[in-house]
Amino acid sequence: QKSALLLCGDYMEAYETIVPLYVLQSFGVSVHCVSPNRNAGDRCVMSAHDFLGLELYTELVVDQLTLNANFDDVTPENYDVIIIPGGRFTELLSADEKCVDLVARFAESKKLIFTSCHSEVMLMAAGILAGGVKCTAFESIKPLIELSGGEWWQQPGIQSMFEITDCVKDGNFMSTVGWPTLGHGIKLLLESLGGKVCSLEKKQASVLFLIGDYVEDYGINVPFRALQALGCKVDAVTPNKKKGEVCATAVYDLEDGRQIPAEKRGHNFFVTASWDDICVDDYDCVVVP
Repeated sequence: QKSALLLCGDYMEAYETIVPLYVLQSFGVSVHCVSPNRNAGDRCVMSAHDFLGLELYTELVVDQLTLNANFDDVTPENYDVIIIPGGRFTELLSADEKCVDLVARFAESKKLIFTSCHSEVMLMAAGILAGGVKCTAFESIKPLIELSGGEWWQQPGIQSMFEITDCVKDGNFMSTVGWPTLGHGIKLLLESLGGKVCSLEKKQASVLFLIGDYVEDYGINVPFRALQALGCKVDAVTPNKKKGEVCATAVYDLEDGRQIPAEKRGHNFFVTASWDDICVDDYDCVVVP
């Protein structure tokens, strides 16, 4: 059985945590979620990072992830990959000697290391970009990657972050700009773990998601990106909105002492096709999150 280590901390990007966690688990990969100075059963706060009309993204606290393993029990040799989501928790972990050493040990063992958005700072802190390792990240990280000896990579022909669909792999290092590229990122991760999609080689399956404002965030994001990773044609539509417009999502967080979950604003989700352009015969399945 393949196994993954998910390095966690407060204010990690929810999408970049939940999508790989649930997708890998759905394919039988064992995933241990750990955080320094915390044990199994403890929880880490997750946040959504999205552009809401300001020059920089806004951080929205959404819910919490329960850890299922102890950080101090981790042995890199027992895992095939370490996944480090984006989010500002990596600023704290990059100054934590135990965490930096853990990432360095994965690199020394030639284990896969998967980073996204801002978590590439862990590679810099461990000194493993030196020598021109190709790496991508959120654009503000570019100077730091280059100062650390890495080679900045960016998908050509891109005008906006939300147009980026690709990621980069250099040896055992995989890096993505963030959650918009998770479809291809998860595909590359599955292939790097030895997975192969066979059933879609002759005919591409097509799936249509029917969504609207306040669709459940993970209910749309996890299956949408998972099906992208499997090579499916995937579209999301809603009445009265055109391709390129957004639907607000919601996350339901069962807070301590509450009888029912609190509804919190999640990421924006881009509509990928216009309602009037949809033909039912073009799709094999419709999904209503």
